[in-house]
Amino acid sequence: MDTVLTKLKSKVSTVLPGNPLTREYELCKHIGFAGPGMLWKLFAAKKRSTQQEATVWAFEKKTLDSYPKVQKESMIDILKYGVATLTRIKHPKILSVLQPLEESRESLAFASEPLFTSLKSALLTSFSDESKSHVDEPFVLTEVEIKYGLMQISEALSFLHTDCHRVHLNLVPESIVINKFGLWKFGGFEFSKLLEHQPSSASMEPTASVPIWQSSVMPACQPTLHASSPESIFESHGDWLLQRVSSDKCLFENTPLQGQVTAASDMFSLGLLICCLYNQGQSLFDRQNDYSAYRKAVKDMTSICATKISRLPENLKEYVKLMLSVDPALRPSALQFSRSRIT
Repeated sequence: MDTVLTKLKSKVSTVLPGNPLTREYELCKHIGFAGPGMLWKLFAAKKRSTQQEATVWAFEKKTLDSYPKVQKESMIDILKYGVATLTRIKHPKILSVLQPLEESRESLAFASEPLFTSLKSALLTSFSDESKSHVDEPFVLTEVEIKYGLMQISEALSFLHTDCHRVHLNLVPESIVINKFGLWKFGGFEFSKLLEHQPSSASMEPTASVPIWQSSVMPACQPTLHASSPESIFESHGDWLLQRVSSDKCLFENTPLQGQVTAASDMFSLGLLICCLYNQGQSLFDRQNDYSAYRKAVKDMTSICATKISRLPENLKEYVKLMLSVDPALRPSALQFSRSRIT
């Protein structure tokens, strides 16, 4: 047993060579993945000076060696932006950062409140491949846990929209974490945008501009296509025109901002997340990162809803149907959903 523990500690200690965070925190074990492309590795950790429990988020830059240089640099900037935004936003249903981001030549790392794992890793354990989840004990998310988790996320979303005037724009299991008390929290803001009243917009709602979506860009560098709202991908002027949601920092300096999203865009994504949770972790849309398949699915949304939301509890079905409306004006707000009686 001592030999196994020694090997495990040796393996964990090589994750963050030279990163200043290792002076403050001792990494204990790998507990899951999070973030775009599951690039963040989550480690149970302890603060060296106080033995306070924490979770260290570690990103090794070598994992992007296969990316084109400009996209590798942009991905690192996107991850930094996400942590910087997360550090500024304070709310009980948003992950608490204990130690700000530290960077070395090989890695990025920061420390947060102690976690059980990410929602993505939990879904892998519950429905798919336990070996990829890095959660020690097999478990299955119960319906009660899912419903209370959704209430916690909707509360965080309401705070984000109303108090922070911000949209999330990547509401996927990789962006949600479960802390050691079982509470679901936002853990990623890599693609979030501030909402503003646009003088040139016909909408009375505050909006955010978004750049075009590009199939030539690595998927992790962009919000998840199969979890995005139609208005964040398309613009309707007689036909669908391709657009893209991204972070405040564009991948290419000359990329034009072409579209607009509102708080209702996150509600479409929340509807897709709910379907995912009740569909064994699988997306409502069959093929991921396929623009043509996404476009077809949006046009067939009515029939898809009729056939694929049958697994949802009765008191969720009507809400989800409204959330998945192609017309943003028909979707309920996060506040309305958080006050619903779904539990």
